[in-house]
Amino acid sequence: MKITRSKDRNGNTLAKITTQYGSFSIQSNGNLPQVHRDFMNGKRTSLAADDVIVWIGHFGTDRQKKMLGLD
Repeated sequence: MKITRSKDRNGNTLAKITTQYGSFSIQSNGNLPQVHRDFMNGKRTSLAADDVIVWIGHFGTDRQKKMLGLD
């Protein structure tokens, strides 16, 4: 899993998650606080990946869960 930073057309920070099975984006401002902090500080930590996995486990679609192997 690779997490990269991008912006949407309104200027919101997005976390783009890329796996071998495809990719998707999540707005990182409020719902992924560790990812957002890492983006603002210019760091990459394992906590960011954990943050994404937990969020997808709770709120992700079936497709997103399958792409991360949480099915």
